[in-house]
Amino acid sequence: MTKMEYIYHTDAAHGWLRVNITELQRLNLMNKITPYSYRLGNYAYLEEDADASKFINKKKQLNEKYTIKEKDDGNYSPIRGYPPFANPTISPSHHASKRKKGWHYESARHSLARKGIKTKTSLQKTIPTSLQNDYLEAYHYDTWSVTNEGIYDAYGVIHPELSRDEIIEMNPTDMREELVEFEDKKAAQGKISAKDMKDYIASMREVWGWKRGMEAP
Repeated sequence: MTKMEYIYHTDAAHGWLRVNITELQRLNLMNKITPYSYRLGNYAYLEEDADASKFINKKKQLNEKYTIKEKDDGNYSPIRGYPPFANPTISPSHHASKRKKGWHYESARHSLARKGIKTKTSLQKTIPTSLQNDYLEAYHYDTWSVTNEGIYDAYGVIHPELSRDEIIEMNPTDMREELVEFEDKKAAQGKISAKDMKDYIASMREVWGWKRGMEAP
């Protein structure tokens, strides 16, 4: 089979892998893509947190060769304006059934300061500190509540060089800590917009009933 090349679009806060619809059909993934991805014409734009890793993991399982070329779409990618991927079998709230209770949160500001990472960036000049802290607290809660399968998916996105089998052999706690640190750095560097923070917090409140200071029993 011909070695395929895929374009990985990124903006200041997120990323999407551009894949032809015929590929998703061939790999039997059409019913596994969430509405967090987008579709325009014959292409799907798979969001980086879960859908892109599903696709990449499937390619690895079949030992299919591929390359990924990154394309920077600037601060706000036009992909955000594309129609959501229409999959009647999966709703945005379906992830709730994949989660288990459990909570861990450490102040992002203290965590970053301990690692010597400066947090006084342009982000703090344009985004209220309260919103930034709420976003990071919600993200930490999410990361420490999701099942190991969800962690494998997320970790595979930031480490595409690792196979699924290699990831499964790793310590889930270590992976969670790395994912949280990765997101903290993105926020500190101003790579997450206020809109994305608000949308994420709203989603967490809808799915989890999350609120500030929430702890698992």
